[in-house]
Amino acid sequence: MNFYKDFGLVFRVLLIAAGCICGQVEAGAQSPVKWVDLQGREIMAEFVSINGGDITLRMNGKLVTFPLGTLSVESKQQAIALNLVASSVGAEPVSGMNDRIARFTFDEATPHRDAVLKNAKQSGGLLELNGIYEFSNEPDAYRAVLACPQLIRDQFTVAVRVTVDRLGDCVLAGGTSHRWLALQTDEKGALSLSLNNGAVRLESKKGGQLKRGKVADLAITHNVVDHSLTLYLNGEEVQKHVLASDFQFKPISKPGEPAGDSVFTFTNYSSGSAMKGEVDELIVYNRVLTPREIRDLKLGVRALNE
Repeated sequence: MNFYKDFGLVFRVLLIAAGCICGQVEAGAQSPVKWVDLQGREIMAEFVSINGGDITLRMNGKLVTFPLGTLSVESKQQAIALNLVASSVGAEPVSGMNDRIARFTFDEATPHRDAVLKNAKQSGGLLELNGIYEFSNEPDAYRAVLACPQLIRDQFTVAVRVTVDRLGDCVLAGGTSHRWLALQTDEKGALSLSLNNGAVRLESKKGGQLKRGKVADLAITHNVVDHSLTLYLNGEEVQKHVLASDFQFKPISKPGEPAGDSVFTFTNYSSGSAMKGEVDELIVYNRVLTPREIRDLKLGVRALNE
């Protein structure tokens, strides 16, 4: 029932259905649980699956699908927890949370349809970034925006292999019109994270350090269930932050940009900081990879060709 575009309508339909006597629910279904939307309206329904950015519930034998983001924080946490349980026992197909949703490699002969590149050279499987801010009025200023329209910010992993040729710049950012996630180095290469256009700055005394000209694998996970945001460097955890229980990413989109600003870039469009160096590969999952899975990731053309 993806034709429902207005979640308010979907929720009203579910509320009406709650008072109706319908056919039997198929065998093996989960017990109904309470769901609350952003306006505080409640229903009782069974969890079915999460796929991309949508959740499917079953009420009285009928399936209804709507955007996960229209649920309250608590209900989103509940959905993700139930999805993880379902995936572990194989109760329902949950491909949207278990599968990789995006992989960007940089081969000039086969450009990625969700990558917008300008003055960013693809060569030998590498994306070469010249460090010139897009809106600097310089003729060689670059743009590199990688869209992930299926991204669920409440539960994701993004991993990238980079080589930075200049320290003190943005390394990775989520969003262009509003940086809901930003990873930066200082002049010594120390890594720091900020969220929601810098409104939340995450400090860490031992946060990992990049070295100029050295290949590095970076991964960031966000888990709404335990409110954690974790940074990995070369397969090892270097930062783990516990966010406020009501924390939410606050993306803002410009006209023509992917819905919800679900993109990753290498530029902080607020400060004008643009990465100078190379990107080998970027992958995104709509689930939190385990520490072992992150250690076992094989990123980049060098690893793939070994």
